[in-house]
Amino acid sequence: MGESRTGKTIACNSYRLRHKPTQENGKPPQVPVIYVQVPQECGARDLFQAIIEHLKYQMTKGTVSEIRKRTMTVLQRCGVEMIILNEAGHLPVLKLKISKYESQIFMNQRFYID
Repeated sequence: MGESRTGKTIACNSYRLRHKPTQENGKPPQVPVIYVQVPQECGARDLFQAIIEHLKYQMTKGTVSEIRKRTMTVLQRCGVEMIILNEAGHLPVLKLKISKYESQIFMNQRFYID
């Protein structure tokens, strides 16, 4: 987070473009860096949905807990190493209740908040 008009978005896009996704036949895409636009008035479900859809997976119905698990699985399958959140000011303080296993996956992700 930082002052407006200081080049955060350009820097984030530049970094993302240097770490392009790769795809092998029959395997999930490997996407080391994702850049997610946070929807306005974003809750946990909205954030997880934005991440899943950014990775070109379909959102499934379910509880926030089930969607969170799906998001963790998709992040792991796609080899995501960094998540860049644009417009993070739209996020309220989220309580991401995650299991010990999920926390290992989630904590392996690096976040940059734009």
